[in-house]
Amino acid sequence: MAATADILGVKEEAARKRLEPARRKVRDYLAAEVEDSLESSRPDDYFSTRTLAAIPIGSICGKIGLHVIRPGVAEAVRQLAHAEYKKQVRFSLEEEQQ
Repeated sequence: MAATADILGVKEEAARKRLEPARRKVRDYLAAEVEDSLESSRPDDYFSTRTLAAIPIGSICGKIGLHVIRPGVAEAVRQLAHAEYKKQVRFSLEEEQQ
């Protein structure tokens, strides 16, 4: 800070006071940028649903329970798991018939 004060031709305390608003603006700007970046990269419900659907439903219920997941996502996981089960049963039946 002493070098900055020398360049500006003011005392160190005056240099600090001059730089504080700029530092505050930079800090606020960076915080907003990070917040926006985190918000835009957050997984949406579609991603969450597909990810949870890829995990065997028994392990979800047994380990964390579906009650902890947002209600819409939990229902979508149930529906996907049921649809996947029906698809596997249908495939198994077709295999047996051939």
